[in-house]
Amino acid sequence: MPHIHLMIALKLSQMTQDQLDKIEDLIRADICQIVKTEEVEELIHEGILKSWHDRTTIEDLASKILPHRCTPRCLKRTGPGNGPENFTCRKINNFRINPDPTRDYYLPLNRKFLPETVNRLIKIGMMEEITVNEFGWESEIKSSHPYFHPTRHIPWINANGNRNISPVETKTFCVCKTQQIYKK
Repeated sequence: MPHIHLMIALKLSQMTQDQLDKIEDLIRADICQIVKTEEVEELIHEGILKSWHDRTTIEDLASKILPHRCTPRCLKRTGPGNGPENFTCRKINNFRINPDPTRDYYLPLNRKFLPETVNRLIKIGMMEEITVNEFGWESEIKSSHPYFHPTRHIPWINANGNRNISPVETKTFCVCKTQQIYKK
């Protein structure tokens, strides 16, 4: 079954607001927004949908197969015991992680560099010197290069829906009609 994980680097500073809006609108994490009303005619014209009724069919299918259901496969260990308190789900809940679920959010990703890497990047001028304050805490890694400050796009979601679904791209989902199916 098709399942896509995509990483892309964009020069956001060189994009127009219209281009930025289109990029943010590509990935959808709200079942009622997978196919927007204003997109139906174009999708019919492109042969992706056959009729307006297909929009309802897509939403019904999405509500069945896109919501995340935890299984032992998605859990990661966080503690020493075997109880549920020692495991957490690897799947990000877009609704919970976004400070304002009605807007797109860019979640800063954790980045860890070996000390040798940091020293080399400082030496070639791609990172600033790391300082240590009076309590012994090192400063954050600072660089003007966006590569060293990656983020994850968290799409907006209907606050009333609060479903933790796998984000999708409209055309791909409508054509493939699949993401992940969990059977009990």
